[in-house]
Amino acid sequence: MEYKKLVIYATIIILAALITLFTFDTWQTVLLTTLLLLSLSYLVVLGMDRLTTINYGTIKEGFVTNAEELEEKDTSDALVSLASTSKYEWLGNDDLFDDFYASVFTKLTQNETLVQAETGICLEEFMRTTSKDQLRILDAGCGIGVGTCSFAKQGVGHTVGIDKSPAIIRYAKGTTLPSTTLTDIQQQNLEFRLADLNGPGAAGAAEFTDACLLYFTVYYFRDLDMLFRNLALWVKPGGHLAIEVVNKYKFDPVLNPSNPWIGVSPQKYAKERITKSKIVFDTFEYDAVFELEDPNAEFRETFRFKDGSVRRQKHRLIMPSISTIVKKATQNGWTYTKYVDLMPLSFQYGYLLFFTRNSE
Repeated sequence: MEYKKLVIYATIIILAALITLFTFDTWQTVLLTTLLLLSLSYLVVLGMDRLTTINYGTIKEGFVTNAEELEEKDTSDALVSLASTSKYEWLGNDDLFDDFYASVFTKLTQNETLVQAETGICLEEFMRTTSKDQLRILDAGCGIGVGTCSFAKQGVGHTVGIDKSPAIIRYAKGTTLPSTTLTDIQQQNLEFRLADLNGPGAAGAAEFTDACLLYFTVYYFRDLDMLFRNLALWVKPGGHLAIEVVNKYKFDPVLNPSNPWIGVSPQKYAKERITKSKIVFDTFEYDAVFELEDPNAEFRETFRFKDGSVRRQKHRLIMPSISTIVKKATQNGWTYTKYVDLMPLSFQYGYLLFFTRNSE
């Protein structure tokens, strides 16, 4: 659509210029031609920047953060500076969870309160069979560690947050954990571990009494059979598993900072589902869009920095139906027990599914 507009604008300018050329003297013609060339140059530059869905030559946008440079410049300004150094490529699931994204994730999602409340719901279920001080909880796909720290704050015996992104684990250890009010003992009762949950070696056999996958973690896994088999290996028989899921057709994909109406979802009053988020920060402008091509989905994010550089990234998600997720779990060592509607936490069409590890 943007491309068509640019072509129309360019055509109008060219036609107007050609018509006018024959009515002016030589110096006026030169001036008009110069203005015409400047206008066309601007349109070309604008088109290259905006047309992200068109294969415009070999141009791509995005970047991968240099961790060594971050160590030398340990400030938020350094993160922005690195983010502004574009290598022109789309970032995918394996690359986008870098130091820069870790530093802005909380600003974008503003989901700390939700995650903390969800850990309380999980803990209530986990304590049905095990006392709090005896719990060993796996926070699978822990991200920047908000949930892991929340479990520790509530007095859990031991919590391990596992994620495969070095930058995310680095941020959890270096920023999230120090910013909490955890006591020394509570900090000793948690651990952040760099490992890939796709492999059985991420944890020991029967290492945990319970496990959880919060936020959208489950949708990053292509092989649910393997995921549930691994979780069944790591959790003791009789233990519990909590998984956060959504109604993919109805949940609100708009990020909280993009919604000016606190506590009110604009989706209720929109004729069509709103899928775009737009937020203006001090150092960059942020745009995002959610697109579902069932069962695949993409959450595309664009960061436009004040120096004119751009970072673009795509979260590629696999979103099977909730019933399919339940079926996959029950086929791989788990028994479905209940669900909790997250509507009271202002997360409409979000749910926590609970399972029990089958006995050997």
